[in-house]
Amino acid sequence: MTSRTLLNLFLILITATLVLVIIYRPGIAPETPLPNLTGIDPQSVDEIHIKRTGRDDLTLEKRNGHWFLSGSPERPAAELQARTLAGLAGESSITRYPAGELDLEKIGLVNPAARIRLNDTEILHGTTEALDGNRYVRIGNTVHLINDRYHRLVLGDSSTFLSTKLLPDTAEVTRLDLPTLEITRSADGKWTVNPPVPDTDAENVTRLVQAWQNARAVYVSAYPETTTQSQGRLTLHLAGEEAAVVFDIISRSPELVLARPAWKVRYHMGGDDAERLLVLPKSATEPVPDGG
Repeated sequence: MTSRTLLNLFLILITATLVLVIIYRPGIAPETPLPNLTGIDPQSVDEIHIKRTGRDDLTLEKRNGHWFLSGSPERPAAELQARTLAGLAGESSITRYPAGELDLEKIGLVNPAARIRLNDTEILHGTTEALDGNRYVRIGNTVHLINDRYHRLVLGDSSTFLSTKLLPDTAEVTRLDLPTLEITRSADGKWTVNPPVPDTDAENVTRLVQAWQNARAVYVSAYPETTTQSQGRLTLHLAGEEAAVVFDIISRSPELVLARPAWKVRYHMGGDDAERLLVLPKSATEPVPDGG
């Protein structure tokens, strides 16, 4: 065995030893995980109540694995936002103090800006500490410092927690009234277009209806009814639902904006969605009958 080969083997041995030292860190005790803020499994959270200064209270409820925003009417909630808030239950407590040892007014816990109740556990939100920007929260007689990743979401208005999907996942459109067109499904499942559109076909009608059933906004915002002018109205009838779903067209370009007056929200969508949702595609085959 040559000296070069021996040198290479020696270097390989040294490298392997260093890797093992880095991985297993002999003589160094493993870091102790930070304690859980509440002791609650986030997956077990099925009710979230939010109370904020100067804003309406909000309640989110989970049923059959899906979140809903309570109210009249009840509305599907944004799953990501709801799961994020439920995750507060499992957040790490970086530091803990007995509440009696701190100036609670100074750290915003006498009249907190927000109170979040996860199931039966209430968490008061105070200010942030100067050093690392972590937030003071209080549960019972203990004050904790936690990562400040929830507060902005907690202070959001109701539209922040509303699903971006325009219709429920289970929605089945039976009639679609566009500003200049009415599309209706008969009992045998065939679609009728009124007034007749001779240069389209049944496949295009189905594609338009499916686009509505799957439509999703980029984001949702509050609806300023007093300042918004409608450019047309859309009405959708859903199987099994007595009340129709009504949207006002606020803008078609550069983004499609649809307001839902009953919920006081606006759905902001891409500019190409106007063509996909408001226009019946044309083709040269199989004209859709006018229903006689």
